[in-house]
Amino acid sequence: MLLERIPDRIIKIIPDIIFNPELPFPIPDPEPDPGPFPGPFPGPDPRPNFSGSFRSKSILESPERRSSIGMEKRSLSGEAMASVKTIMAKEEITSMLMTKDIGAIKNVISNYFDIFHPIFCHISWLWPYFYRCDELKVVYTDNDGNFETDIYYNIFGDHPDLYFWVEALVNGVWTTVYKPGRACNTYWNYVCGSFVNIRVTDPRVVWECGEVLPGQIVWVKTIGHGTSVAHIQQDNSTGNLIQGVSMNRIGLSDKFESVGNFRRPFGKNLYFIVQFSSGLPTNGYKYYRWSYRKTRNADLSPASGSWKVVNNPIYKSYTYEYIGGDGNLHFDAKAFKLGPGDVGSGKDLYLIPPDSPYESPVNAVESNAHWDQNTISVSFDSTLDGDGLYEFKLELFNNSGNKVVNIPNAMFQIPHYNSFYPSVNAPADYLVNGGGGNCDAFTMNVRIDNSACQAEIYKMKVDGVETNPTCCGFVKYGPGSVLELAFRAYHPNNFADFSFTVQKGTCSDLVQTGATNASGMVIAGANGYARNFASIYTKSLTFADLLGICTSEGKAAFAEYLYLNALSTDGNSELNAFDASALAAFALEPM
Repeated sequence: MLLERIPDRIIKIIPDIIFNPELPFPIPDPEPDPGPFPGPFPGPDPRPNFSGSFRSKSILESPERRSSIGMEKRSLSGEAMASVKTIMAKEEITSMLMTKDIGAIKNVISNYFDIFHPIFCHISWLWPYFYRCDELKVVYTDNDGNFETDIYYNIFGDHPDLYFWVEALVNGVWTTVYKPGRACNTYWNYVCGSFVNIRVTDPRVVWECGEVLPGQIVWVKTIGHGTSVAHIQQDNSTGNLIQGVSMNRIGLSDKFESVGNFRRPFGKNLYFIVQFSSGLPTNGYKYYRWSYRKTRNADLSPASGSWKVVNNPIYKSYTYEYIGGDGNLHFDAKAFKLGPGDVGSGKDLYLIPPDSPYESPVNAVESNAHWDQNTISVSFDSTLDGDGLYEFKLELFNNSGNKVVNIPNAMFQIPHYNSFYPSVNAPADYLVNGGGGNCDAFTMNVRIDNSACQAEIYKMKVDGVETNPTCCGFVKYGPGSVLELAFRAYHPNNFADFSFTVQKGTCSDLVQTGATNASGMVIAGANGYARNFASIYTKSLTFADLLGICTSEGKAAFAEYLYLNALSTDGNSELNAFDASALAAFALEPM
């Protein structure tokens, strides 16, 4: 029997978990791996069920919709607490748990496992004792994210319990992009023919169906896989004031912001996603090349950067099927180098990929080979020539390596601003010499910022003087004393948000926190804190402002926490390596 293999000391802990449901639960001393247990077990979650064959669909959201998915996550601790309440309402369960008798506890767990499961599934160190998983199938999705397969079982026996994880081909490497905890994410007793919807939110996963574009189109889609180029400000616009201060938004994105609130520069390693249509390549449009130049410094003063070619190697991967030595069908991948290469007078050119790897010059020989219609057209370290505004240019070349000019404007397209689809003709801001219906190249302005934040909390001042020169934090005050809180929330180019919090003991004092706490962009002061040229924030308060509900005691202890969140993104996620924080404490006492 399963429970007989669980150590008694683990069984003894379970009543404490039920009667004192404080998550996370303490982890016991290590035990040897108990090995696989028979299963599976029924669960309380009435999810879609399965038997013989099944159909499923993964939902890959566009960059503009992806942020809403995170709001749909269930409250795991809420489910566990609901089961605790159910248990507490059943005297036949609680009476057995309270006996502390190992045999009685095992019996009640066995008899009511469907109630205990939502609790156990949130305690990872219990999983080896109650759950196991065997891989049954590897299934490949179609372009719409649909997949199906057959699993055979005895219809008179237990129905299969299904767990899914997802891998995607990211830069030519199969990468796990969805693998939730098994215990809480298994589909118990699945009913034949039902659908499973798997929400994949990893920004590295492409979101569209990958259909081939007809004709001759170069659709410049995103920086990274998550930031639409249509959501990068291309002109000198200040937008709304930020804490009463204007800011030039050129080259900034509204990624992770409300639509149109362009505050985010780019940093770290960047890549640009382009989709080339089915009418390409041709002899007239055979190759492409990205170049850049720095047009303004970090403070947006003019820069005189010259054009430089981005010439890092770029490969495009495709998958194929083969029969392995075990006689089963498997998937594998190969990569084809797009460039750089020299063709005639053209230097550092990249091949426009055909819509199928079976076409020349790839000429794949493997079975069922195909690749994504999205192409990582360029990849580079964004440090380049330092922080500032850059212009990136995409040029086209013919089969002889000569640069093509007088390209129809409609050939260059960008995503729809509101819906991403359909693609739209690139506005004039994105075209080089785009007058008269023709242009010479595609271009876009991108703000680069790889600077880190700095956070520091200063000692409390009383009437303008530090009353305690040591690090111990005791601050004496007198009647009528003016206290000064001060901290430095600094980013060289003001691309950061700050949050400053003062916590008094274990108190919840809304008046005090309303006076002491502040948040905003480091571009200006906030909540009465004045900001100087060095980005040092100061605010004068009375001892009553700080003591608040502790005024009658005349003293209190405080913690100060400052966090700076850098705004830079790589197009997929925030660059948290540029963040900074500081922690300090002080205690107020009368003189």
